[in-house]
Amino acid sequence: MSGTAYAQSSDFYSRDKYEAVSDRRQPEYDPEPIRLGAFTVNSSLFAGLGYTDNALGTSDNEESDVIARIGADIAARTNWSVHEVAASVSVSRDEYQDFSDQSANDVNTRLRGRLDVTRDVALGGAVFYQQSTDQRSDPSNTSGLGEPIEYTRAGVELSANYTNDRIRWTNSVTFAEVDYDDTVSLDGTPIDQDFRDRSDTLFNSRLSYAISPNVAVFGQGMIQQREYDNLIVVDGAERSRDSDSYTVYGGVDFELNTLIRGDVAIGYLSEEKDDTFYEDTDGLAVDANVEWFPTRLTTVSFNGARRTVDSGIRTSASSIQTTLGARVDHELYRNIILSGYGELTSYEYDETDRDDDITEFGVIGTYKMNKRVHLNAFARRVDRDRSGTAFAADESFSANLLGISATDHPAGRLKASNPNARYIILTKTFSFELPSQVPAEAETEGNNMPTDLKSLLGAVYRRFWLIALSFLSVFTLVAYMTFNQTPLYQSSSVVQLDTEQQNVIDLGSVLSGLAVSTAVIDTEVMIMKSKSLLTKVAVKQKLIEDPEFNWTLRERKTSALGKLKNQVKSLVGMDTRVVDPFEGMSVDERESAILDSVVGTLMGRVGVSRIGTTYLINVEVTSTSPETSARLANAIADQYRVQQLETKLDATRRATEWLSDRVFALREEVEEKENRVAKFIADNDMETAMGNTLTEQNIAYLTTQKTQAEVELNRVRSRFDSMRRQINSGAGVDGISEVLESPLITSLKQQLSTVRGRVGDLETRLGPQHPELIGARAEQADIERQIQNEMTRIATNLENEVRVRQDQVSRLQSQISNSNSKLRGNSLAMVRLRELERDAETSRVLYEEFIARSKETREQDGLVQPDAVILSNASVPKFPSSPRTTLNLLIGAILGCLLGGALAIMAEMFDMKISSSEDIEKKLAQNALGTVPLIRTGNALGFAQTNPADYLIENPLSAFAESIRYLRAAIAFSDLDSETKTVAITSSLPDEGKTSLTLALGRMSAMSGARTLVIDGDFRRRQLTDAAGLKPEIGFIEYLFGAGQLSDAISKDPKSMLDILPLSLTGHTPHDVFGTRAFDDLLVRLRSMYDLILIDTGPLLLMAEARVVAGKTDKAILVVRWRHTNRSAARQSLALLRSFKADLLGVTLNMVNLNRRRHYSDPGAGYDAYRKYYQMETKPSLFSFMRRDPNKPKKGEIRPTAIQTPPSLAEHSTESPEKVDAN
Repeated sequence: MSGTAYAQSSDFYSRDKYEAVSDRRQPEYDPEPIRLGAFTVNSSLFAGLGYTDNALGTSDNEESDVIARIGADIAARTNWSVHEVAASVSVSRDEYQDFSDQSANDVNTRLRGRLDVTRDVALGGAVFYQQSTDQRSDPSNTSGLGEPIEYTRAGVELSANYTNDRIRWTNSVTFAEVDYDDTVSLDGTPIDQDFRDRSDTLFNSRLSYAISPNVAVFGQGMIQQREYDNLIVVDGAERSRDSDSYTVYGGVDFELNTLIRGDVAIGYLSEEKDDTFYEDTDGLAVDANVEWFPTRLTTVSFNGARRTVDSGIRTSASSIQTTLGARVDHELYRNIILSGYGELTSYEYDETDRDDDITEFGVIGTYKMNKRVHLNAFARRVDRDRSGTAFAADESFSANLLGISATDHPAGRLKASNPNARYIILTKTFSFELPSQVPAEAETEGNNMPTDLKSLLGAVYRRFWLIALSFLSVFTLVAYMTFNQTPLYQSSSVVQLDTEQQNVIDLGSVLSGLAVSTAVIDTEVMIMKSKSLLTKVAVKQKLIEDPEFNWTLRERKTSALGKLKNQVKSLVGMDTRVVDPFEGMSVDERESAILDSVVGTLMGRVGVSRIGTTYLINVEVTSTSPETSARLANAIADQYRVQQLETKLDATRRATEWLSDRVFALREEVEEKENRVAKFIADNDMETAMGNTLTEQNIAYLTTQKTQAEVELNRVRSRFDSMRRQINSGAGVDGISEVLESPLITSLKQQLSTVRGRVGDLETRLGPQHPELIGARAEQADIERQIQNEMTRIATNLENEVRVRQDQVSRLQSQISNSNSKLRGNSLAMVRLRELERDAETSRVLYEEFIARSKETREQDGLVQPDAVILSNASVPKFPSSPRTTLNLLIGAILGCLLGGALAIMAEMFDMKISSSEDIEKKLAQNALGTVPLIRTGNALGFAQTNPADYLIENPLSAFAESIRYLRAAIAFSDLDSETKTVAITSSLPDEGKTSLTLALGRMSAMSGARTLVIDGDFRRRQLTDAAGLKPEIGFIEYLFGAGQLSDAISKDPKSMLDILPLSLTGHTPHDVFGTRAFDDLLVRLRSMYDLILIDTGPLLLMAEARVVAGKTDKAILVVRWRHTNRSAARQSLALLRSFKADLLGVTLNMVNLNRRRHYSDPGAGYDAYRKYYQMETKPSLFSFMRRDPNKPKKGEIRPTAIQTPPSLAEHSTESPEKVDAN
């Protein structure tokens, strides 16, 4: 963006004290863009070759390949002073020589714009389109892919930014559509990737506040929504992978001098899945990027991040990506840059035990031939470690890559967002170092660096007491809390979920065993720490009687803070009575509330967790009693098993009761349906026997009878017809077979034969008219008549029998016909009968099954077993688990160091005191006129005080005296063209040692033989007059206004022959002294009388007279007190001196503690170096009487002593000065 655009960062956010090697501008090698009207156009063409020894990313059967890459990109943007429009297009092609199916294309396009509404507000928008490829070894892909997965990402981005001095507020929202193409497996089977298609919405807001130009704190929040286009099927059920996530950060954006810069943010992330099948994710969020500059030619970069990303696999909706990386860029020559990097990336997948760890490290070399051509070479190694039971084989692999490339910039090249773009393994096989447009700094400055480690150690020393106090405070607090904390003991028992159910008899459990899975185990963990289970444990273990869990049994003790709180309440009229939380409750309600409180306390003491990925559950209980902790841990494990058993038994009992009720109902139902069938059969005459109905059986029987009757009819008819033919043919009795069978005929035939024999005999003997013969013949005729009658009777009988048989056959046929008619009528009823029979049969089968199941259930009561076993019981711990004294003290020490370090850093950041000559030169941009050391006291308690000007006379060879000589020399040689006679010595505020320094400088000048006059120009405090021990009646003011002569006003210093123009104690102070003509005339007169005139003025920021006199003297010296004067006050004083056109000679650093000076980056020597050269002595401690210094004066020897203090303090001292050795 244009540097003059309205909505650009202010100086509070500029981080340009140092330039990274990759960002450094090198005009002789940086590509030059082409300017087309209002647009600046940059473009580049690149080509390269790479070699990899594992092109497919496999753990075995590694295949090497050569990859060629070509591409081009072009970017254009406006060069307006406000607003901006920009566009960019980048295309590339990776071509594998042997494995052409791994080749891929990448396309990136983007069009953006910015509207600067005001100088503080800018609105922006962008549209983008990306076509990219996930290689088959990419962590987001599943295993077994045969080809890379191509996808597109397109969307829009809107932004609104506000920047005003210290505040920066950036907001953006991005809408993107992601579409994945399908791929194939190694055996060519299509693999659907539609489940990865989604819509992404991301809102990002960051509010920063600059504490100083070097440090800004910020808070950041991100909300992301993923909505997938398609549902997926997992375990036979449709699942949704949609999720909503948010991340909040708090961090700092900093640039500490020229040493280090970056931004570090730590926060919290949470991702909620719409489908409860997928686990929600939450935890720590990190985003850090830090650059360290050990030298101007070397940049060390560190990065770290922890965030959630799309998993890319069906069984997991997302994964947590953790990245740690470091990179070193070194400018070997102006056009040769060497880089090395290492990066570790870890992916932890939800809902599955899959983990991916990717380690990548390599080296890159860039050679910039000229503005157009840049050459690159690299070597890289990538190791991936994938673990988890979801994989049939180990999918870890390693790959080594080598490559070279060339980039041509026919129309220049824009600075890329990542100047050292690297392509990860198998996705891009070589890198291109994109040049920067930032000009390089002089090479000669590359090694002119301060000793940063020494500076850090100096900061530690300077803030030693702050660090020590913070450390001791935190450490003492932690130690106090640790040693006063009630010891807690922790016991644990281990429960194993039984995955192999043993069935003594195969009855089919009413409550089946656990089908162990991750969800089931997590459910069992929640059951073990549920309130219902722990309530039973609390009741059985009578915890309501234990004061550890029942707070109502504890003795109430009011702490000191509580007493103070009650006193405050009573003072303001508030009620201080202790409120009974159970007031107004019944006895049962009170007991219930107390039990709830006991259970709540127990729940806080119980921890239940799964041990790794096993079927083991660890139950931990913490208590103040070791026996209680072990007892409760075992009780919870036992209660869990008991609850499982009770659940199964209860289920069995309920099943038995239900089965009994059901059996009774089914029995009645079966009886009712069978009666309905019987009644229907009876009503429809559909009784059956041997599988057939009675009608069918009757028809069969009648048919059989008819057949038999017809046989008999035919037989009788045949006999009748035969007899009729024989009779008709005139056959005699002997010729008819039916007659011969008659016993009567046989008898008659015998009688006839006898009678015929007798008749024949009578005819032989008797005549025809013989009565005996007639009688015999009549008897014969009668017998013959009987035989004839018998034959007629037999024929009639046969005829009658034929008629009877005929009637029988007809009757049977009629019955058969009637039965057939009836059978035909019953066919329709048979359909209904079959339906009723099936219904009855169904109820009968169900009834019999329920009877059998009821019997099995009753038998199973004695076989029910819980689905868990106690693998190990809790033992009574011998040592407390908390507090962990050693660990707590170690943590306290670490926290104390961290707090001390943080406070020290903040103190250094907010330290505005002047500490060295370097601060004067760099931060005030003025000449440093040396440093004046602090004169230390010889009194152990530090109460003795002596005027520094007296110390100067008594210790002419001291460091203090030498610093005054240096200051006098600086005045003498300040202007070689003209003589400097009048010097105004001033300060910003009081108590900066200005007066003592002026008097000491005057005495040093006088002792050097120069005619010197010191004027006390501080009308309000008259400190110089008091320091010189003068109490004149006529002074400076009286002379100016004609109340005395100059000779009467000037006093002679007896110790140094210094002339002093003091202020009288009774003199009137007018409003304007230095602005009068009398003062101007006085200066002219004094110039002719003295070689050097020193004027002690009042503080510049408090007195206007000091500003006036500074403008009238030849030179002015500003005195600042070491570690006392603020830079802001000094800058204001310098601005006032410039406004009054004062000729500033320089700034003098006064009252420097030489012991501590070396820790403030002062190039001057430390105290030890001064002591070796000058006659000085260290300040004795309170306990130094046990140690004798060889330089200490012998008994009876007196050496001058002094302490430098502001005269305002010295004048109130009633003690006589105590001496310090000036050597």
